[in-house]
Amino acid sequence: MRKAEFLVAGFFAVMGIVTIIESFRLGVGYEIWGPQAGFIIFWLSLLTLVCVGAICTQSWLKKKAKPFFLSRIAMVQTGYVALTSLIFVCLIPLVGQYIAIFIYAGLFSAWLGKARWYSVAAISIIMPTAIFWAFEKGLMVPLIKSPVYVKGWLPF
Repeated sequence: MRKAEFLVAGFFAVMGIVTIIESFRLGVGYEIWGPQAGFIIFWLSLLTLVCVGAICTQSWLKKKAKPFFLSRIAMVQTGYVALTSLIFVCLIPLVGQYIAIFIYAGLFSAWLGKARWYSVAAISIIMPTAIFWAFEKGLMVPLIKSPVYVKGWLPF
């Protein structure tokens, strides 16, 4: 198990180093108008390298490695999470970011969380609405819209 942790940590270390190099090319400083293009990328990549260091240290200091999946049930549940995430990613180009979030939040909370129908409805409505207001209105960062947006039926 220790070898796998070092292998994965090494992969993320390489990705972190590559993105730090790219962020320097884009500029990591602050200009009059705000941060340059590589500013956030640089700090996220640096944080990734710090986490890689923590993972390697923790793995090195461990006495006995435990298996990653404790049981077959845990492996199946991880597959469910991966499946719902795959559905979400595949839906984005078809229905847009916000409707995909609506479907993903509902599917995830109902199927995996086994939440009551009113909780599923609340989560499915609150999540895309909050993300819409945070990104579109607050940060003024447009996300992928649905075909329904083009027709003017919904704000997202």
